[in-house]
Amino acid sequence: MLASGPGGATDAFAVSGATVTVWRLKPKATVWSKVQTISVPVQYGSSS
Repeated sequence: MLASGPGGATDAFAVSGATVTVWRLKPKATVWSKVQTISVPVQYGSSS
């Protein structure tokens, strides 16, 4: 998912299993930088 970040930057959220990583592309930048990694508790096998 992409979202507007601070100061005109663009944030990208990448999900892999129970981990969310936030990447940021600042205005006029040519590379993304990792700004945050979050582990989210997930109950695997739950149907609710």
